[in-house]
Amino acid sequence: MKPVAAGCAPTAHDLRNEDVAALTGAANVETFGAGCAGSGGRVPAIAANSAPVLGNQGFALRLAGARATSPAVLFVSGGSGFLALDACTFYLALPAPTVLLTTDAAGAAVAALPLAANPSWLGRSAWMQWVVVDPNGGY
Repeated sequence: MKPVAAGCAPTAHDLRNEDVAALTGAANVETFGAGCAGSGGRVPAIAANSAPVLGNQGFALRLAGARATSPAVLFVSGGSGFLALDACTFYLALPAPTVLLTTDAAGAAVAALPLAANPSWLGRSAWMQWVVVDPNGGY
């Protein structure tokens, strides 16, 4: 099986890119970038379940449209970047893998990211990107 992902993986081969959500101090989530197709031409997508406001203990990022029952990693970064990987793009600068999950039978996953009511977080931004293992991915 080839590692494929939404963004970046330990190898420089067979990665698949996901849309990236930017969390901003205005307590909104913006999706930017484009995912690249994997198995069956499916293009994974990222979405937030709610606004990223301080104290939102139920905040989470969803992954949909990915390969079923496959490993998926949510990467988080304090900045954006651009790294073209064949037909895919990695949009994060200095990412840190944050959550490792397995997609369900529908190719979905949810990463719970509770936000503390910490005033020092006000006005900060974070960029996030899913990486999914898929042998038929775009990179």
